[in-house]
Amino acid sequence: MASTSTSATSKDSPEPSPDVRVWLGNRQAVEEVTDHERLAAMTDTELAQQGEPKVRRAIPMKKACTFLNIPGGTPLLEGVGTVVKAWPHMSDASAPAWVASTSGAYASLLAEHFGGVEVREPEDPDVMHGPYTTDTAAVAGETKGKG
Repeated sequence: MASTSTSATSKDSPEPSPDVRVWLGNRQAVEEVTDHERLAAMTDTELAQQGEPKVRRAIPMKKACTFLNIPGGTPLLEGVGTVVKAWPHMSDASAPAWVASTSGAYASLLAEHFGGVEVREPEDPDVMHGPYTTDTAAVAGETKGKG
């Protein structure tokens, strides 16, 4: 598998770095959604202090795949940190079942971080065909997902 660069584009290269996609095998997928009942009972002051209340609920799938897109030009360790920070919001498992990425460097670092989980190729059928639990766009330091 060819790795794509995750470093910022050099002055000599007119083309921007491509986005990096990371897939995570997610056996305990969850989603975080607004708790409308608690929200309705909150005062404006409580809402300002605590933010919008969320509730976690399991997504009933035996096998699932969650993926994130890291914008091109994001430094490698910053992008890996974004994935690591996003994981607890997507799963009740302590680590993904496996990782795959369009970047070998991302896949290797994430597999090591999560305790030596299996690294898969993006062409693997479980990676390419889901089922997907979340289409998450990861931005350095911020994660936005469907709720």
